[in-house]
Amino acid sequence: MFQDKEHKFKAEDTQTVIGGGVKVEGKFIAIGDVVLKGQLTGTLDTENGLYLEEGALVDGDVTAKNASLAGAIKGNLKIKDRVALTKTAKIKGDLECQILSIEAGAIFNGRCSIGRTEDQVTEEQ
Repeated sequence: MFQDKEHKFKAEDTQTVIGGGVKVEGKFIAIGDVVLKGQLTGTLDTENGLYLEEGALVDGDVTAKNASLAGAIKGNLKIKDRVALTKTAKIKGDLECQILSIEAGAIFNGRCSIGRTEDQVTEEQ
């Protein structure tokens, strides 16, 4: 990882993994990708991707650039680009995104806004 002195640390390359036996509470903020295998109670905000594995749980709101969801979320999601719900995903809350894919078997209870919001359309005119 730090093989030479010319290597520079890049924040966008960082990745946080919250393991299967870990429970986190509070406001979680990340710059890089977040892989969640455990539980988070509170808010999660990342500038990159969220990878919620099967069996993982978020009890709170989520903001991310992209999301691949196989676990459960009880809260609202604001995803800037793409969201993929796998067949094991369980979402209870509202979702905003640009692109959404849902596999058969996924559970989604909430309102969904896909594409540009009214505010974005108004700003462009």
